[in-house]
Amino acid sequence: MAWLSLIVKFLPWLSKLGAVKGRGAIVLAVVAALGASHGWAFWKGGDVREAAIVADQAKQTAKINARLFELGEQLSRAAAELDAARAAKKIVERRLEDEARNDPGAGRIALPAASVRRLESRWAD
Repeated sequence: MAWLSLIVKFLPWLSKLGAVKGRGAIVLAVVAALGASHGWAFWKGGDVREAAIVADQAKQTAKINARLFELGEQLSRAAAELDAARAAKKIVERRLEDEARNDPGAGRIALPAASVRRLESRWAD
């Protein structure tokens, strides 16, 4: 409404210039007021659209952050499983190394023929 009062204030000045007279001044005032109000509405509508865009971005960001958190949890569980598997592998390696050290025939260079036959029969297809 401030625009309308401003236009009404300048109507006498416009009449003195001869630009508008009588009903033309009223029409000009109405058109100017409508243009100003529509411009104001468009400008404020831009603020509303911007607020909607920011809200949508915040919603999408929250969705992405939730998915990233979920993936981080999965990665953490996989890393824990990998550490457990590596620890189990080290235990088996130590057991095999201990068995090899405690083998009474570990100092021999070659396996006897009977041992080779036993191994071949055990691992035969």
